[in-house]
Amino acid sequence: MQSKATMAFASGLADAKRSVESATAQLNVIKTNRKPIGKVLRALEKVTLSSERMYLMVSNNQPHIYIGMYNLESFKDDRLANVLGYLSETMDNMKSEDWPQSLNRDYRFTSSTHSVTVSAYVRDDSPTCRKVVVGSELRTVEKYEIVCD
Repeated sequence: MQSKATMAFASGLADAKRSVESATAQLNVIKTNRKPIGKVLRALEKVTLSSERMYLMVSNNQPHIYIGMYNLESFKDDRLANVLGYLSETMDNMKSEDWPQSLNRDYRFTSSTHSVTVSAYVRDDSPTCRKVVVGSELRTVEKYEIVCD
């Protein structure tokens, strides 16, 4: 019978091995798709400003590009329109989701080889976009404390 210390050590080694295997798999996905993803990244670089954030990661065993666009005048801002125009021409599906609390809309594009998310944030003082209260909800949240006898 193995001791708790031996089992904990073995568990730590196994976890680290899985992490390395996962990182290696992600690295291989990025390397394998270097040319097509590089082409997309260079094209996106041309239609985004240097202030916009762009990241590349692996999600669901596929390259995923994330673009964060901040301080937009509205969701019709030219900066956003240029990016969405390029992505609409080159990718298959687009879905969007609103996050009213933060004046944010996420646009998600997918293709057979990669996906792209554009997170667009409108300025709080936008003359055309604002948060509007459409309802309210009351929730009962139970609070606890520890009581020992």
